[in-house]
Amino acid sequence: GVDNIDLEAAKQCGVIVKFAPNGNTNATAEHALGLIFAIARKVPFAHNTLKQGVWHKKPFQGNELFGKTLGVIGCGRIGQCLAEAARALGKKTIGYDLYRAIDSNVEYVDSIDEIFTESDFISLHTGGTKVIVGERELSLMKPTGYLVNASRGKNVSEDALYAALKDKRIGGAALDCYEKEPKKEGEAFVSKLRELDNIVLSAHLGASTHNAVRKTSLEVAEVTAH
Repeated sequence: GVDNIDLEAAKQCGVIVKFAPNGNTNATAEHALGLIFAIARKVPFAHNTLKQGVWHKKPFQGNELFGKTLGVIGCGRIGQCLAEAARALGKKTIGYDLYRAIDSNVEYVDSIDEIFTESDFISLHTGGTKVIVGERELSLMKPTGYLVNASRGKNVSEDALYAALKDKRIGGAALDCYEKEPKKEGEAFVSKLRELDNIVLSAHLGASTHNAVRKTSLEVAEVTAH
């Protein structure tokens, strides 16, 4: 996306801004799927415990993905890619989007509320800075439901999510992006979400693969050349 670029300033400086949307599609969809596995099977928590030299099994009993319903909010390139992977895992995918792809792996619903009430896992793949998941939406989720956001940090109210997770009103969450993110490598990450034991966190890694960087670079070069 280009929402982190001052397009008017770029125009005034004679800088050409091009959109290269395809290079990181698979990388981001795979990362979202990885976050789903991580929170459902509690892999990071089990890993950290073993790293500390303690063997535990019972606290980390997880949930399988097979037969569950995945709700996708934002059914563009990445949402469709994730839905295709979910289908291979035996998951039903329902989706909500203002624009519906004709050739789709998603069963579209008419109301976004249906995503929250019917899904076992909810994954966001939207843009912009509007809050999509707040206190009301979290209250609609199943008590066993999981929320995943590998899209835009401001799409989720972190205060509302913190309260829901702390009170165990939903099963868990996995985030790759946040309302406020460090600007520099190695900078401190400040968030009360770190206190919780039912959330998985990663540092905006959705598009961070060697493959995606190469594909995106080539795509930018080809788009600019035209």
